[in-house]
Amino acid sequence: MKTICEGFFRMAALLGTIGAMEAASVRVTWNANTEPDMASYRVYAESEKATNVVSVQHPIAIATLTNLTAGVTWSIYATALNTNGMESERSTVLTWTAEVIPATPPPTPPPAMPEIVGWSGSRMLGDTWVVMLRWSPVTNVSNYHYRFTHERGSQQSMTTGFMVTAIVGSLPLQAEVWATNISGASAVASVKFVRPGKPQNVKSEVIRPMAPGGP
Repeated sequence: MKTICEGFFRMAALLGTIGAMEAASVRVTWNANTEPDMASYRVYAESEKATNVVSVQHPIAIATLTNLTAGVTWSIYATALNTNGMESERSTVLTWTAEVIPATPPPTPPPAMPEIVGWSGSRMLGDTWVVMLRWSPVTNVSNYHYRFTHERGSQQSMTTGFMVTAIVGSLPLQAEVWATNISGASAVASVKFVRPGKPQNVKSEVIRPMAPGGP
C-alpha cells in the first residue's frame, strides 16, 4: 500500500502561536493517494513527551494540527488507510518548532489623581506671595504637572517630585496638580488660596474638580 502519492508532504502554513509554552497550530498538505480502496489519512505530530493525531477522510488532503506546545520541536508525518483499515508506512517526516511569542502585557492604566496633603503661603512684598503645594505620590507616574492661576495670569510647569513652591503676584490663587504617564493624565486636584484675615497668613480651601484626563 502506498503512503501518499509521489511522496509529497509539506507544511502549508503556520496558523499561529500564543504565548510562552502555550498552544500553537500548524497546517499540512499532501498529494492524495490514488489507490481505489483509499479511505482516510492520519497526520501525526510527535515530540519527546506527546503525540497529537488528526484523521481526515479521503480525498481531503489538508489537515490542521492544534495544541502543539510552543518552543518544542515536533516531528510531523502522515499515513494512508484503506477500506480494510490497513495503515501504510509513514510519509516523509517534517520537523517544526513553534515560535514562542511572549504574551502582550496589558496596557498601563492612566494614573490616579494626586491627593493634596499640604499647602501654605506668606506675603513677601506688596501683593507678592510665596505659596507651597505638596501632594502624595501616585504609582505608575512619569511626571506631575502643576499650575497656579490668578487674576494676573498663570504659571505652569512639571516635576517628578511631590512638592512645589512658587512666587505669585496676586491672590486669590488656584493651584492645580495632575499626574501623567504613557496612557494619559489623571483627574485634577486643586486648592484655592484666598486673601488672609491676618497680614502674614494665607487662608485656603480645598476644591477637587474631577475633570477626567487632566487639562
